[in-house]
Amino acid sequence: MSETNKKFRFKITVIGDGAVGKTSLIQKFTNDNFKEEYIKTIGAQFSIFDRKIDGDKIKLLFWDIAGQDSFNFLRPSFFNNSVAAIIVYTLENNE
Repeated sequence: MSETNKKFRFKITVIGDGAVGKTSLIQKFTNDNFKEEYIKTIGAQFSIFDRKIDGDKIKLLFWDIAGQDSFNFLRPSFFNNSVAAIIVYTLENNE
């Protein structure tokens, strides 16, 4: 009798103020790549973490949401079907 490998797919929304490092954190995790330069996210950016663990396929879909206030009206729609949210913040800003 053979075991059936499973496929898992999860959407994870990453939120936080602008310029706190959301994109850098995601890129380091998904591509093992870290860029120190700041590039503003417009709306949302998507990254995929695709791995095989114990024979099962795991796909994490990271939705990197722009932190600027001008994108506040878009945020609620980005949370649809998310299984988790990661909140990224800086300790340098007391607000």
